Amino acid sequence: GFALMFFYCTTKVNNYYKVGIAESLSRVQKRLSAYRSIQPKIKIKLFSELGWYPAADDLERSFKNKFDHFRVKKSECYKLKFDIIYKHFLKFQHKYDCLHQFWQGSTLFISEYYFDHQIPDENYDLTEKDQRIGMFNSFLPVAELNYKDQKLDKKGNRNIEAKYLDIKNVNLEEYKSKYIKFLKEKWYGHKLGYGKNNLNKFFIENFKSKKNMKAQSLAYMYDPIDKIIFNEFLIKYPKLIKRYSKKNDVGPFWSRHDQKSITRFNNFKKIEELEEKYDQYEITSGLSRLLTKKDPENYLRVLYRVIGVNSFKAPIELRDILDKLETQLIQLINDYQKRDQISDLINKQKIRKNKKYDVLDNKIIKLVNIKR
Repeated sequence: GFALMFFYCTTKVNNYYKVGIAESLSRVQKRLSAYRSIQPKIKIKLFSELGWYPAADDLERSFKNKFDHFRVKKSECYKLKFDIIYKHFLKFQHKYDCLHQFWQGSTLFISEYYFDHQIPDENYDLTEKDQRIGMFNSFLPVAELNYKDQKLDKKGNRNIEAKYLDIKNVNLEEYKSKYIKFLKEKWYGHKLGYGKNNLNKFFIENFKSKKNMKAQSLAYMYDPIDKIIFNEFLIKYPKLIKRYSKKNDVGPFWSRHDQKSITRFNNFKKIEELEEKYDQYEITSGLSRLLTKKDPENYLRVLYRVIGVNSFKAPIELRDILDKLETQLIQLINDYQKRDQISDLINKQKIRKNKKYDVLDNKIIKLVNIKR
């Protein structure tokens, strides 16, 4: 069969990323819209078709099992560095003989990762227009399908031709440069019809390998072409195609290489290296909301907590200064507490005096009434 499910990962929120599975790219976009009701600036950082339908559930469970220590409560959010998320996804995808990829109608796009060996760093809105056109940053086309004619055989099959990039013999860096040049000169800024005509010419010029088969629709060619492209990369660039082993798949589910908890085999120092941290901007903007002019004591307390909790991490030459600053902050906080206590006493005395006058007023009113 052909890929039916998508894996996705959002951009970072606080110190975590949210991962998930959806039935299509449009479903991923709907999830994104839902997330934006809480986090307006969130985007999709990674998306890919999954090469094997049952792999969707297994991939979702692999995050829960392997990265249980980093999971945020019962959610699908993980306090992991993005490169750890990406490498885990890749090894899982490669296990099922599929690349980081997606099909847009008749065209197969694969991640730029296979061309420059760099972990992609993109932010996608996945608008309806984006999905309709299907030309996303950090993806390059490697195969194109076409019906050879309109004839149907007795089983309802048609003749389909696949043209694809000859991975074994093409210089991938040159191909990437050629594609980027094409986008700049003949795609961006042009009408869609003009761009698509030039894109078809680009495919004819660059996709020299061919495969023919009979099928009811182009989608039945997805899986065979996926496997061809994957195997060519595996043969030519084996170091790029790191994947989880299938050796333990016959044993208990938790013992599979893609499911084994990472905390069982790593010390806490190693775990700390995998854990995602808050961005400096997010920390400072969060602190600025806590630090207000109207509440000096709270201001001092927040500063004290920031310095006091983290002073042991400071460089040795700064520790004496921070110790003195901590002492001064404690004194100032105590001074403000004393002021507050004195202020409370004065207010209580005023309240008592006011109550006495109220009682006297009531008595005077009653006496006046009696006389009348």
